Amino acid sequence: MEEKRKLFILIIVIAVVELVLFVLLVFPYKYFSDMISYYGALLGIIVGSCFGVAGKLNLKIEESENVMLIMSFIFLLSAPYLYWVELPDYTFLEAEEIVTTEENLKPASFQQEEDDTVNIRGEDTYYIIAGKAEEEYRTYIFDPDNGDYQLEDDFFEQRYNN
Repeated sequence: MEEKRKLFILIIVIAVVELVLFVLLVFPYKYFSDMISYYGALLGIIVGSCFGVAGKLNLKIEESENVMLIMSFIFLLSAPYLYWVELPDYTFLEAEEIVTTEENLKPASFQQEEDDTVNIRGEDTYYIIAGKAEEEYRTYIFDPDNGDYQLEDDFFEQRYNN
């Protein structure tokens, strides 16, 4: 039992480190809502392992505890790769740099941090980049997965009028 307790402690340490790294890694992408399943799974593993350390799992069959340990390790080993694959190709700052440079756009000072992404139902999350060009305020929608962007009006017209 002492060996399993040490394994549960190791799982907790790995899961906490992954959780912290995942949260820090996603900040430049503005993608918290898309990654919530990883955070939930890691928190579930941490809580389950805490019960394992305390000896309070109350599993009827000892093999169930072994299966939990194995599944936790498999998830902890595969999660970093899966998480990395899910991240888009462009951070918000990279997207803003591309749009402001190519469109001669002066970034808007009125844009609030909570206003810099839009999540289209059934689709991905897009960045919203607003600014002023040629004495006119413009808002662009940027796809962080492929680098494509277009004016906000064109974006929504293309999506909903086809």
